[in-house]
Amino acid sequence: MRKKGRAVPVIFTKDMQRHTEILLNSKEFVACSNPYLFANPGIEDSFLWSYKVLKKIAIACGVTNIQAITATSLRKTHCDYCTISFDGR
Repeated sequence: MRKKGRAVPVIFTKDMQRHTEILLNSKEFVACSNPYLFANPGIEDSFLWSYKVLKKIAIACGVTNIQAITATSLRKTHCDYCTISFDGR
């Protein structure tokens, strides 16, 4: 994974790794040369933008405050939850 051109480490549990392997093994509609895990089918060197996918689903579901469920908001909320969980509060 990359952010602003830099590699970003990702820690997977064994369960997450198993699910990732399932994804990699089921890329039948994606060009073999596409290196991305969440590859964009039909485009050789492209990937899916998570915020665009979330926005499309939110609109389809009738969400009124789409900014509240962006990837950044979800990540920050998850970090807050983890902090609270680990602190024992």
